[in-house]
Amino acid sequence: MANNFYALVFITHSTFLKREKCEVKDERKTKAQLINDITELRQRVAKLEKAQAEQTQVEENLRQAKEEITRLYNASGTMLASPNQSLDIVAQTIAETILLNFKKTNCSLFIIDSETQQINRIAVAGTCRKEVLSGTLTLDDSGLIPEVIRTGKTVNVPDLTTFSTYIPNWEDARSELVIPLKIEKNTIGAIDLQSSELGAFDTRDERLMLLFAERTALTLENSRLLAKANRSMERLSSLQNIDRAITGIMNLKLTLDIILDEVLKQLGVDAANVFVYQESLGKLNYVTGHGFKTNGSQYATIRPGEGYAGKAALRHTPVLVFPLEEQYSPPERYAIFQKEGFVSYYAISLRVKGALVGVLELFQRSPLKFTKEWESFVKTLADQSAIAINNAKMFDNLKAANAELLAAYEATIEGWARALEMRDAETEGHSRRVVETTMKLAWKLGIKDEKLAHIRRGALLHDIGKLAIPDDILQKPDALTDEEEQIMRLHPIYAYDMLSSVKFLRPSLDIPLYHHERWDGTGYPEGLKGTQIPFSARIFAIVDTYDALISNRSYRDAWSTEKTIAYIKKQSGKHFDPHLVEVFIEIMQEAQ
Repeated sequence: MANNFYALVFITHSTFLKREKCEVKDERKTKAQLINDITELRQRVAKLEKAQAEQTQVEENLRQAKEEITRLYNASGTMLASPNQSLDIVAQTIAETILLNFKKTNCSLFIIDSETQQINRIAVAGTCRKEVLSGTLTLDDSGLIPEVIRTGKTVNVPDLTTFSTYIPNWEDARSELVIPLKIEKNTIGAIDLQSSELGAFDTRDERLMLLFAERTALTLENSRLLAKANRSMERLSSLQNIDRAITGIMNLKLTLDIILDEVLKQLGVDAANVFVYQESLGKLNYVTGHGFKTNGSQYATIRPGEGYAGKAALRHTPVLVFPLEEQYSPPERYAIFQKEGFVSYYAISLRVKGALVGVLELFQRSPLKFTKEWESFVKTLADQSAIAINNAKMFDNLKAANAELLAAYEATIEGWARALEMRDAETEGHSRRVVETTMKLAWKLGIKDEKLAHIRRGALLHDIGKLAIPDDILQKPDALTDEEEQIMRLHPIYAYDMLSSVKFLRPSLDIPLYHHERWDGTGYPEGLKGTQIPFSARIFAIVDTYDALISNRSYRDAWSTEKTIAYIKKQSGKHFDPHLVEVFIEIMQEAQ
């Protein structure tokens, strides 16, 4: 029994021990699992946190990208909204747009002049010190702007106060970002953005500004090209205006006035004038000027080699002076320059085939800035001015030659008239008298200028056809026979035959050919009636008859003025035009 009991106890204890061991083993297994689970959970949490952080970063990146796109969109929209504006206006709009979108203190845009290598600030927005705005830059200068344009690389300065060039106490510019403006690989300028905060610009700002700079460069270049195209069109139109003036206006001063209007408008100078070279006197004489506040230059006369203008006259290259100095100017001209406030001067000689014809002077009340394109157009305008002066001189010479030729013609005509009077003594002085009276009557009737000159010549030559009449008929003291009268009546036809081949005298033929026609149609050589008779011939018929009647003839004595006037009144509507008779009598009464 006892053994069985102990056996039972042993078995029971063994079972308990086994169970206890199992429970311990299970407990150990549970703790390990728990640790694994916790570790796994922590890993999962870490992954979730990482994923959440990544998602947050993605969302932040998306937000920033959206913000950047919005900025670029707004800025691009602003630039596209004014495609036809001038370069200055477009640049200013861009600078203000950058300042608005980046919330910094100031922004400037710079463009390099490829000819002069000068860096020009074309726009500024925000607060900027006067000492900065008044400065000038060139590509070879030190500093951030020249460096960025030279290298084509962005410069980000987190602390400007450490720079030797930093302006003390300028709190609005403590950090700076300078971005190059590029067209393909060519750097044309830079965007300069400044902030009052230290380290205000990060890589995101750099990236966004680079994108913006691409659009800015294209916009500015397009605006520049558009301005250049518009300027070319304006200058072409200007040259067309000048060409029309040169070919259509014979007055030199008026032509030069038009040229100077275009000079001031196209070249952007404050004043300009033209001197014309008078070769016979060896002097340059002032002709006209525009843009001056005083009139002192109007009386200027300069010799070649004297002063700036005289120096330009001797050269084939322009004379540029800045600043104007007293020692190189005649005192009276320098006094004018001072009153006008001129500080810059440019002069170019005007030449035709190398020969001096004048000098063009340009004046500016500020430093004169110009390009090769500007100088090229100055040369073009100078050539046009030279052509205008040369044309005017040729026209004056032609007028002088024509005047001499006309005087020779007139002398010849008067010589013919005197030759006729010498042949017929009874008519001595007749031609001179009828010419004077005919001119008075024609003037009273409103005939002037060239038409009056034709009437004068016709009156002088009215009896030129009598040179073909035989002396025995022309100088016969008694009355002519019917046959002789018929021969005498041929002298108008002879006059036409003698003069019609002379082109200069064709407009004057009406009087020699038709002065014996009568208002009632009973005259000769064609029997014209009324207004069929040329007006000048109707005028002359009255004057010729009047002078013939008040003059002595071999076959009768001279009539009195009263008797002659009475006869002419009686012949009104028969021999003479009634209206012209009335005017003629008015003239005679005025003379008395």
